[in-house]
Amino acid sequence: PHPLFSDVRVRMAVALGMNTQDMIDAMGPDGGTATTGPVSLHSGWALNPDLQPYPYDPEAAMALLEEAGWVDEDGDGVREKDGMPLAFEICYSNILQMFETESLIAQDQLNQIGFDVTLNHMEWANYLEVCLLGQQFDATPMTSTDAAGAEPDTYMATQLSHEDVPGSGSNWTSYINPEIDALIEQARSVPGCAVEERAEIYYEIQQIAYDDVSYV
Repeated sequence: PHPLFSDVRVRMAVALGMNTQDMIDAMGPDGGTATTGPVSLHSGWALNPDLQPYPYDPEAAMALLEEAGWVDEDGDGVREKDGMPLAFEICYSNILQMFETESLIAQDQLNQIGFDVTLNHMEWANYLEVCLLGQQFDATPMTSTDAAGAEPDTYMATQLSHEDVPGSGSNWTSYINPEIDALIEQARSVPGCAVEERAEIYYEIQQIAYDDVSYV
């Protein structure tokens, strides 16, 4: 539950309203590659090949916001709905410079399409307790690491599952979907852990999470 992000159209508007490539470019010539979900490029066998990173499409983002009832009625550049502004805060700690860079780019680009995005820079220890582990935030930039051949179940369970609870774990968006939880359990019970059969289940999980915009 969230006053803005409980609506998938608003989540998709955020995804379409931020140019991820700008963030990657700002990190330098080896900045990285846009991904589509919790399975990294290192775990190729489990990566759904049909999914593409959300495109940068501010016009489509604004159309979704209009459809969801967010309209700039007073012409001040910020959309409103039922008297509430389309406002949220990005909390971050610049323990890595890229977190501040990503926050600034997101703020600039989303404000251009009618959001009112503010930034809250926090000291790292306080950020960990309140935002990341406490999951008390509207939005935040964060990174997770993966190694070649890593077990995809680990990332499914920590980033998309009810197994995570505030205070621990890595399901930072508090995303809960019973259908995905059931599929995670199904993948764990495949006879012989057959990779081909597990991959099909992981493809389905990624498609659901992608359509739900569980993360950008």
